[in-house]
Amino acid sequence: MNAPRSGTVGSNPVKRSGGFVAENQPAARQLQDFLHAGLEAIPRFERCALLDYPLHPNVGDHLIWIASLLYIERINGTKVSYTAPMNDFSLEAMKGAIGDGPIIFPGGGNLGDLWPSHQRLREWVIASCHDRPIYILPQTVHFISEMALNRAARIFNAHPDITVFVRDRKSYDLCQRWFHQCKILLAPDMVFHLSDLQLPLYSEFNRDSKLFLCRTDSELNQEFGSIDGVVEGLITQEWFAFGEVGFRKAWNWPTWLWQIPGASTVLGGFWRRRPESTEERRSRQEWLSIHPQSSTLDLEDERTLRSWGYVHDAICQLNRFPLVISNRLHGHIMSILLGIPNVLLPDSYGKNEQFFDTWTQDVPFTQYIERAEQIVEALCLVTDAPKTSSTKNLMSNLGIKGGNDASR
Repeated sequence: MNAPRSGTVGSNPVKRSGGFVAENQPAARQLQDFLHAGLEAIPRFERCALLDYPLHPNVGDHLIWIASLLYIERINGTKVSYTAPMNDFSLEAMKGAIGDGPIIFPGGGNLGDLWPSHQRLREWVIASCHDRPIYILPQTVHFISEMALNRAARIFNAHPDITVFVRDRKSYDLCQRWFHQCKILLAPDMVFHLSDLQLPLYSEFNRDSKLFLCRTDSELNQEFGSIDGVVEGLITQEWFAFGEVGFRKAWNWPTWLWQIPGASTVLGGFWRRRPESTEERRSRQEWLSIHPQSSTLDLEDERTLRSWGYVHDAICQLNRFPLVISNRLHGHIMSILLGIPNVLLPDSYGKNEQFFDTWTQDVPFTQYIERAEQIVEALCLVTDAPKTSSTKNLMSNLGIKGGNDASR
């Protein structure tokens, strides 16, 4: 697989023009095909609602949000006429905006009781809206409490028209058993829709450094909280967005300051803990203004603008490194899209392993490990792997047709 980057020794900048995220990457393209084939189960509507905008700085959910907006409007052909985060949802306003249109919930890893506020919103909306179809984009499903699972099953099964997309086999099997009145379909993560996304025009490349993208929340597997000393040249980071949120809180600056044109760009270097070059500022400005996808997105909307900026920063953050180690699933997914050799580490409950086993185990430049002592061997395997991936095993190992039939 030809990595979509051409680097120079050290940290000299690499300028790009006209490249795409998954250019010349057949595995990523085939996973996008599986995703699109599964999502064909959603008919075209005139208008719809997309609910539960991510207020937190987890970039994976912002990648999903942007991918969902682009897919719904550009591929499905439905206008997203109402969006809302969980703390600003109005049933009356939604119905006024979309008429008899459907409700769509984004994908991710919050269908269950691990992140209960998202599940409460989803269950309340489902119970309150039996008059329209509801679609839940590809999710990992995980319940700790059987009582919570029983409650969710009662609410979901009482609705006459719910389609739930799930992104791994374990979630599919669970939903088949419990949500028996719902249509359950298997599909990859929504972020594979971004395979056609044009890359930022600028990035840096450090040949001698490796990124450890490490989460710090409740999904952290404590065995892999630190791998310092195991790997040379390792730089440990969270998504840059977490630094932005922390920076704003630490300085307690008013909201209006961040609405001044250019404020986020100027201050961005501080929360990224490094100076920001003129070329990188220009790249972000062009991304927010003249990127080909900007015309599809409503960048007058502050939330969409924030998420779109996070997509730029995530690509630039990962694309700086020749190798990525990540316990964040979307660090793994974006590394595959960008052609970066990567090692996926466990999370706290099996989400990463389930996704890897279902979709990405045949990508040659990625590995999943279960124990910390496997990491050095895994790094050798991904760096020695061919950069052209054969996808012939994907369909046979998945045992699916078109990405949405989970029968073996």
